[in-house]
Amino acid sequence: MGKSANTPKAAALRQKAEELLKNKPSKHDSQLSELENHKLIFELEVHQIELELQNEELRNAQAVADAAHD
Repeated sequence: MGKSANTPKAAALRQKAEELLKNKPSKHDSQLSELENHKLIFELEVHQIELELQNEELRNAQAVADAAHD
């Protein structure tokens, strides 16, 4: 997907998310197996792609809405 993660807004959003995560109590204090780690990484990558696709849909919908107001 795109390079939108390099924008200042995306960087600020990531920083805010990291801060919220740091303040959230951890549910996973135990060691995870290598297989569990791979499964988690896969799930995170799938969710990231889903979010990127949703963001693209939102950008397209915003462009259509903007064009309708012109």
